[in-house]
Amino acid sequence: MTEGSKVSLSDAAMTKRRLWIVRGAVLISMGIFFLASLPELMAGRPYLLLATLPFQVPYLFVLGYLWKGPQKRGLALALGIGTVLGSVGLLLALVAASEGGWPMLAILGVFVLVQVTLVVSAGGTYRMLGRERGDWRIMARGFVEPLIYFAVFALPIALNIPAFVAEGKRKHTRPVVEWMEKTHRCAEAYASAHPELGFPIRLDLLGSAGSNCISREPEAGQKGKYSVLYTPGTPDAAGRITTYALQASPPGKGLPRFSMNESGVVHSVD
Repeated sequence: MTEGSKVSLSDAAMTKRRLWIVRGAVLISMGIFFLASLPELMAGRPYLLLATLPFQVPYLFVLGYLWKGPQKRGLALALGIGTVLGSVGLLLALVAASEGGWPMLAILGVFVLVQVTLVVSAGGTYRMLGRERGDWRIMARGFVEPLIYFAVFALPIALNIPAFVAEGKRKHTRPVVEWMEKTHRCAEAYASAHPELGFPIRLDLLGSAGSNCISREPEAGQKGKYSVLYTPGTPDAAGRITTYALQASPPGKGLPRFSMNESGVVHSVD
């Protein structure tokens, strides 16, 4: 066996290993999409998973080209997909960081790293396959086609992102609003049961230290607990408390603060 043939066999083995790295990055990318939608899926809401399916289809084309050929076509497509979605993932990660959405930030961070791995491994493998006539057309298609595809499918989804975000906030804040409304009903019941006192002087008189009508802090789904500040009004001449103020502050960024008084109307402050 000549030295040239040994080098050729070595290059072939390296190319084979790199192709498996590309395939692995593709499969992990698809798995991350599923992982990101898993909480909603487990809650009986498959809409996020369905929304991510169009973004996973190009990865299937990459796998198909890598298995059946032409491999350069699949590698060029992997370069384009990794560049486009990696850039989008980085922008979304910056948004998640500003909103304090650390679980989603972690998922997006891993996704961006996987796309970088995909781009680097696909580019290196493409070079190892050697230059051929028409390579520039293959590379151009690899970048242009994902841009067009994602623009067609991503635009309608992007237009609905505000609705998805609003629904996500409502999911976390709805229990808080319901808790505050229940607190008002409990306070009204306390004032009726104690006409000489009026509203309670402390919030725990509606909870563990009194009627057990409410829990101490309202939940905000996976975001944690809201912190509550109850301020009774100044007693009147008869010693009755006829007013109060209740504030609920969120556990992190991205959720509104709520306030309510003796009218029972809950106000939101973003």
